[in-house]
Amino acid sequence: MAKAQRDKGKRVERWFKNELIDLFPNIERNANAQSQSGGFDLINTPGFAFECKGGKAYKSAMIRKIIDQMQEHEVGEYTVGLIKPEREEAYAIIPWGDFMSIMKELVK
Repeated sequence: MAKAQRDKGKRVERWFKNELIDLFPNIERNANAQSQSGGFDLINTPGFAFECKGGKAYKSAMIRKIIDQMQEHEVGEYTVGLIKPEREEAYAIIPWGDFMSIMKELVK
């Protein structure tokens, strides 16, 4: 992996770590061990395994369109898109603000 890509990945991990530090005061980037032994990007997040991704490769017009559509017609407290790709496991997408609101309720 090129140095520029590694640096970008580190920046993304730091951004998420800093955003989650109020919920997980001992949160750390899994900096050295991860590249050698695998694992998740953020550690000391009891009950949660976070893998952080960012950059142009993860910019999806399709997902953004789903989120925009959900927020346009928002009637509930939280906005969640449920996705079931053909022959793949279903997943959910949620805007960051709604995710953080839920996390603040869960992690006390």
